[in-house]
Amino acid sequence: MWKEDINVINKINTVLKTHEEQNVQAVKNKLFYHYTNPAGLLGIFQSASLWATHFRFLNDVTEFEYGIETIFKVLEEYLETQELKDSEIKLITQVFLLQKSLEEKNFNAYIACFCTNGDLLSQWRGYAGSSGYAIGFTGDIFNDKDYVDNIEKNTNVRWEFGKVYYGSDAEELVRDLIPYCVEIVKSYLIEYPTGSTRTGSIEFIQTLSSLKMLFYQIPFFSKHGGFKEEMEWRLVGTPMDIPTTHFRATTAGIIPYIEFNFLKGFFEIDIDDRNYMPDEFIDENGFPKPRKETPFSRKEWKERIDNMFVMGPDQGGVGHIEEIIIGPTSNFETQKHAVEDMIKQLAHRSIYPYMLKTQEAQESPDANNISVGGDYICYRDGRYLRIPKISQSKIPFKP
Repeated sequence: MWKEDINVINKINTVLKTHEEQNVQAVKNKLFYHYTNPAGLLGIFQSASLWATHFRFLNDVTEFEYGIETIFKVLEEYLETQELKDSEIKLITQVFLLQKSLEEKNFNAYIACFCTNGDLLSQWRGYAGSSGYAIGFTGDIFNDKDYVDNIEKNTNVRWEFGKVYYGSDAEELVRDLIPYCVEIVKSYLIEYPTGSTRTGSIEFIQTLSSLKMLFYQIPFFSKHGGFKEEMEWRLVGTPMDIPTTHFRATTAGIIPYIEFNFLKGFFEIDIDDRNYMPDEFIDENGFPKPRKETPFSRKEWKERIDNMFVMGPDQGGVGHIEEIIIGPTSNFETQKHAVEDMIKQLAHRSIYPYMLKTQEAQESPDANNISVGGDYICYRDGRYLRIPKISQSKIPFKP
C-alpha cells in the first residue's frame, strides 16, 4: 500500500518548525494585546480563560479564503516552472483542489486574535466598540510547551500560537512548502495514475497529510497585505475530540467558542517557605507584638518582621497580563478606577486568604483594608501584590 515519503514529510515539518522557532524567539519579552469590550474583559478575568471563537463566526470570515487563493497562486507559478505536460499539471491541480474540499469540510478551528500594537484605531473600531480594552498578555505563556500540553490534556484541543503572515510573506512561506507537497502528489499519482484509490473516480482521493498541513497552516495564519499594520498573532485551537463548546448571544446571533483556560488562573501566589509572623502575634493595629510576648529568639523575631514587611511584587500578583490599555474615552479616570477595583477585589479573594493562611480570611475576605497604589495592591500590614499597568489610549476621543 502506497504511503507518503516520510523524508519529504520531515522536510515539510522542518520548514514549519523553522518558522515556529522564529515565532518562539519573537515572543520573548513581548506583549500581545487582545482587544475586547467590557463584557469580554469581565469574562476573561472572572473565568481565567480566553475565549477562542469558531473561525466561521469571526468579523470577516472571507479572510480565510485569502490563504487558499495564495496556495493555488503559488502552486500555479511553481508548476509552470516544471517540465510537466498540461495533463499532468491539470491532474496535480485537481488533487490539490480535492484535498482543499476535504479539509474545508473538516475545518473546525477556534481562534483568539492578538496584536503587538495595543493602541490601533482599526482594532478599537473592529473589536472593542464604543468602549474597549486591549489586554496585554505575555507571549511566553503561549509557547510554553509543558504549560500548553497540560491545557490540551484538559480540553482535548490542540493549541498553536503563531504570527500571521501578510501578502508577500505569506506567499514566501507557501513557496517554501509547495515543492515538497507537489513531490508527494507526483509520487501519489505514480501509484494511482487517475488519482483514484478505489474506483475510477478521483473523488475518492486518499487524504494526504502533507496537504492537510498546508491547508491548515496557510488559511489560519495568513492575511492580505492591506492588513499588515495589525501585526496580528493568533491562538488557534483545533479539537482532537468533541470539545466543550460554549455559546454566547450577540446582536449577530449565537456564537460558538471554546476556552483556553489558564491552569492556575490569573492571580498567582508565590508565597515561599520563609517564616512570617503568625496572626496571634499581630496586634489589633496590624503591627507585630514585642519580641518578649512571642516565643521567638531575637534573630528569628527580626527575620519574621522583615519577611512580613518586605513582601515584594515577586511574591505574587496578576500573572500572564502586564498591561491593560483603555480605549479612546472621555472618562478614562473613571474607567481606570473601575478596572483597578475589579482586579483588586478578584485578586484579594484569590490570593489574600493564602497570604494570611487563616480560616477567617477564607470565609470572609475583607477588601476594606486594601488600596491600589501605582501598579500594586497595598495591604494595611505592608504587604503588596502586583497588578497590570493600566494605560490610556493615545488616540483622541471623538464622540
